[in-house]
Amino acid sequence: MLAEYPVCATIAVKDLAAAKKFYGETLGLKEPKEDPQGVFYKSGEGSGVYVYTSPAVAGSNKATYAAWNVPDVPGAQRQRH
Repeated sequence: MLAEYPVCATIAVKDLAAAKKFYGETLGLKEPKEDPQGVFYKSGEGSGVYVYTSPAVAGSNKATYAAWNVPDVPGAQRQRH
């Protein structure tokens, strides 16, 4: 079911500006998409990292660590049954 779709690591941060400097400048990841909550950095072919602001969960191990990009969530859920 999910093996057919690209996966994206997700990282909660307290300071998005500092994270953008680290992931974009220090690590050299490409920055193709930005939204009000965060930035998606492309890494390799068909994968990437989404860095988003979440002061409450950043560094707490209470955040999502991976997300699959599926075009139809209900359809993907039906496939597992």
